[in-house]
Amino acid sequence: MKERIIALGSLAAGLAALGLVAVIQIDPLALTRGAPALLVMDPPQSVPAPVAWSLPETGTAVEATAVVNVPPVYIYATTSTLPLAQALEQQRPLEPCSTWRDLGPQYVTDGVPTGTHWVRDLC
Repeated sequence: MKERIIALGSLAAGLAALGLVAVIQIDPLALTRGAPALLVMDPPQSVPAPVAWSLPETGTAVEATAVVNVPPVYIYATTSTLPLAQALEQQRPLEPCSTWRDLGPQYVTDGVPTGTHWVRDLC
């Protein structure tokens, strides 16, 4: 009896997967569409409530006492721009300044060293 239930459940799951594949093949975005969670509306074109404006009183000037004076900042180039020919002449050689050194054997099998383990001393 258990085998029959397992077989029928597997058959139903397989047919459901086949149907899902068929639906997705027809419309790839079938399961992504849905009702929007939030309805977005345009704002009204006019404001129904009256707007009150207040004009400042004339004749009362406010002194600005909390003014920060910052000295000007001048930016100068630190490197001079050389013509391309001079720049190529002054270019340093493309050799690494670091060296390789032997650290010891890479593998030791039954007390027999094999290979070498090299490390680089960076400059």
